[in-house]
Amino acid sequence: MKTASLLCALLPSILILGACSKPQSDVNNEADVATLSKGGSDAIPRVDAGAKTAGMWRYAPSPAGGAATFGTDGAYPAFAIRCEPIEHSIALVRDTAIPAKGTMLRLITSEGKTAGYPALPANENRAVAIAQITAGDDFARGPLATAKGTITVIIEGGASLTLPADPAIASVIASCPR
Repeated sequence: MKTASLLCALLPSILILGACSKPQSDVNNEADVATLSKGGSDAIPRVDAGAKTAGMWRYAPSPAGGAATFGTDGAYPAFAIRCEPIEHSIALVRDTAIPAKGTMLRLITSEGKTAGYPALPANENRAVAIAQITAGDDFARGPLATAKGTITVIIEGGASLTLPADPAIASVIASCPR
């Protein structure tokens, strides 16, 4: 009987302490999105959820793995997600200034989940940055594939994009072999 009383007395404290612990993965929680650190590549900027980038998603299935591109008609896609099955990876491609060494491409869902990946210049005869992630990446298969509101793409040296979440993203990720 004393054990049950003690447990009932401690339960609120246990719940509060559990709510304060940081997630163990590289996926951050909503509190991290609102936090700004002092400069450097670890800074997580605040996101203006109302400023959406013009354009629409297009999905192109392929036997070699699909691709989803976001942009306006007649323009080079502002952002693309494509499966690269030979490498068992997913390429996140951002039309932007050539990234410097150590630049991070950050994704933030409107649900407050974030991930950052190293971005490199892509050899595509254009100023684009590419982040290569494994096809089994937890953020890609979880928060990115199931995002409901918006996804903000941030890369140092380029304007941020706020894109609507779309089933095309999940289709690319699901089609990519791990």
